[in-house]
Amino acid sequence: MKKFNRVNLSGRLAGYELNRGTTKNGDDFINGTISLIVDENGTTVDKIRVFATPVWKKSGKANGNYTMLDKMEQGEFQVGADNGEWLAIQGTIDISYFPPRNPDPNDPEPARSQRVNATFINANTKKVYQNTWSCDYLMTNIREIEADPERNLDRYVRVHGYVVDEYNEVILEAEFDVRKEAAINYFLGLQASEDMPYFVSVGGEMTMVVRSVTIPNAIGDDEHREFTNLRWCVTRINPTPYTFGDEADITVDQYNEFKANLQEKKAEAMKDDKEPDLAF
Repeated sequence: MKKFNRVNLSGRLAGYELNRGTTKNGDDFINGTISLIVDENGTTVDKIRVFATPVWKKSGKANGNYTMLDKMEQGEFQVGADNGEWLAIQGTIDISYFPPRNPDPNDPEPARSQRVNATFINANTKKVYQNTWSCDYLMTNIREIEADPERNLDRYVRVHGYVVDEYNEVILEAEFDVRKEAAINYFLGLQASEDMPYFVSVGGEMTMVVRSVTIPNAIGDDEHREFTNLRWCVTRINPTPYTFGDEADITVDQYNEFKANLQEKKAEAMKDDKEPDLAF
């Protein structure tokens, strides 16, 4: 089964929120989130999920991730665009489900958080920036979003689909944007649905999108505000898709089984009162 899922981020430490605790087996751990500045423009990937125990469970060897988080938690690392510690993070696209803050009784779907789950945390000795992600993607919906000049928003495409978590035998919903003009037209020419996903390797980067809002004022000047939002933007797609239904890629039975497991995961999430960023 195809299941590639990787995020590579390098840059300077922007901030962190860490906690110490003990697992049910009595092992110490550090968990929480960290934020990383990933380019010279200050693009910041917030709330990267981290979790580490002092030793790796399988090998029994010292866990370098724990060492890094321990130094961070004890205040040994500086933060910020100019002096922040240089770090390199390899991880995966991670989707968490949790009860919505204001649930709609007519829509029992849980809320969803799409973030990075850190697998390895290392010193960024070359002091370089990197900001890439890639995955095997079961695309099920391709939707064109028209331009909105009043809000300073260009035309783009929003794609919805699934990444595969083979270890837990589940597929997880992931959304990406397509914002380059040539790429928009390419994606709009593809065919994808829930019953017949377009299964393909895609990749991209985190991009800051600026949205402008004007608040009218009858007795004074209108107020103009700008909001920034970090989006997962596709910049690469393999011209040759996988074969949906093929045993080497993913069979229809596997897809349906993993989709059913997702519904169970969502149902359990609606009963869970943990905050998504601390739900390790």
